[in-house]
Amino acid sequence: MSLSTFYTFVAENYTIRRCDGPYKSGRMVYVDFYQIKQPCTCTLKALFSGNLMTAISDGYDDCRNEVTVSLNTTSIVFNCQSTYPSSIVFNVGNNKTVVNVKAEYIQNYTSGDFTVCLGINENGNVDVFILVFIIINVVLVECLPY
Repeated sequence: MSLSTFYTFVAENYTIRRCDGPYKSGRMVYVDFYQIKQPCTCTLKALFSGNLMTAISDGYDDCRNEVTVSLNTTSIVFNCQSTYPSSIVFNVGNNKTVVNVKAEYIQNYTSGDFTVCLGINENGNVDVFILVFIIINVVLVECLPY
């Protein structure tokens, strides 16, 4: 498998594009709110103990909505005022930690593009994963309408 084929495989098989209950699991999972096109909540369940990173690499250019990622009292809000790339790392426990993600309209807006693709992965050792092409499930993500 070539590296470009591998990246296509990851993008196709580990990206959530709907907000009607589908779930994905893997070492790297993406939630593409741009394709979801509606307010949505997602839960991320860690299948390992360690650090779970959620990140957005591109800028956020629509000021009518935002995405909040939280665990207990720690949270980060991704919106048009944030600096990019941006990320947050949570210390998680195997099969018991749930990180919440909420994409919503703000300030009474009811339309607009959610121009965000959120990446979720175990923080560290990504290069080893890419080199050996082994899929290890470290996070389970499910999204439902808000």
